[in-house]
Amino acid sequence: MIDGYEPSVFDGDAVLLSATVGVGSTIELAEAWKPYVNGTLTETTVESSHHSMMETDQLELIGPRLAAFFRS
Repeated sequence: MIDGYEPSVFDGDAVLLSATVGVGSTIELAEAWKPYVNGTLTETTVESSHHSMMETDQLELIGPRLAAFFRS
């Protein structure tokens, strides 16, 4: 499905939400994303699993962080 896909570079600042629960690898997500963001990449951690980040209780925590990012 994504064979041969070449992602483009985002020309701007971005925020990366990193789940901390159930993380089984030692990959540095911010480092992995840096080649795809031309501006400042701000990483913030979320105490949840990747799959539960969009649940209501997590969004109540994530929303204010994103709002602060977009206001800055």
